Order: sequence, then structure tokens, then C-alpha cells
Amino acid sequence: LPEVDGVSATVLEKDIVMHKKTDGKYGGHTLIYNVKFLTAGNETVVYSVPQELFDYISVGRPGTLATIDGEFFDFGDGEEISL
Repeated sequence: LPEVDGVSATVLEKDIVMHKKTDGKYGGHTLIYNVKFLTAGNETVVYSVPQELFDYISVGRPGTLATIDGEFFDFGDGEEISL
């Protein structure tokens, strides 16, 4: 299993971006839910997250930012992460 890296972080900003699809017969669009975090190491990072998490978290919320190979995995209160 891949190694999960966890770091304390705080939510700085939330943003929704509409991305136009160019594939398929009808095209269309998709929404991308981005969250900007400030890590304990004073680094600012932005990740695309699932809509459910985007809706659940609020600006200013602290938690544990979990990544795998530099990609977003989870953000929570430090509870056990299961793969």
C-alpha cells in the first residue's frame, strides 16, 4: 500500500471552478472544488477535493491534511485513515 503523509493544516480558502469539457458528443462542463490549505510548515497548497468534503469543511478549520504521492487523499480531525 502507498504511504499516507499527514500534516496539520488550516483551510484558507474554498473556490469552485467550472471546467468546460471538450470530449464527447455534447461537451458540457464539470465543477472542480478547490481548497487552499496553510500547512504547519507555513506552506500554502491547493488541492481539488470531492464535493462532499468541500461542502463539509469551512474556512479557518484546522485538521490533518493527508496526501499520497503528493496528491490529495483526505482532510479531517486526525481520525484513523483507512485505505
